[in-house]
Amino acid sequence: MEIFYFDIYERFYRIRKSDVIVDAGAFVGMFAVKAAKKVGSKGKVIAIEPEKENLRFLKKNIEENKLENVIVIEKGLWSRKERRKLYLGYRSSASLVYPSKKFIEVEVDALDSIISELNLENVDFIKMDVEGAEIEALKGASKTLNRKLNLAIAAYHKINGEPTYKQIVPFLEKMNFTVRRTGGIVYASKNKKY
Repeated sequence: MEIFYFDIYERFYRIRKSDVIVDAGAFVGMFAVKAAKKVGSKGKVIAIEPEKENLRFLKKNIEENKLENVIVIEKGLWSRKERRKLYLGYRSSASLVYPSKKFIEVEVDALDSIISELNLENVDFIKMDVEGAEIEALKGASKTLNRKLNLAIAAYHKINGEPTYKQIVPFLEKMNFTVRRTGGIVYASKNKKY
């Protein structure tokens, strides 16, 4: 669920004009809209969201705010390109990893592939809230993570009874990120020390 109104994702990185931002798990676009206004006409926001109802509201919010710098990717984020079940839950959330009786099939893709297809040379900031699929999403971003960039990841989702930050922190440290965790949010940077 979006928690942007507390500026939680921007706690250690302030979005700048002309930044390229990835909003992984864009939900209905609250963070994407906010980021798009900050990056301005020379920046871009890549809003990745697989769930149909969320996509409808995401597109409506982009349109109502007259934003031309947001690219909507109608896929889930994963370690590779394939089709997967997207389990539909309560409160408008959906997950690739938490099974439920209600699901739809969606296309998923690796962030590296998405970035390559968009011909983007760099990404400045990744906000990720992908409902438990964080490790798989990070595995599909190895090229992107080799560049200088900043991340804020909602890592309080539980896999096998453990919050995902327990896997995310060592994964990012191994990739030479400086990592800081505040509650269930993991912040990582290759630009500066925290």
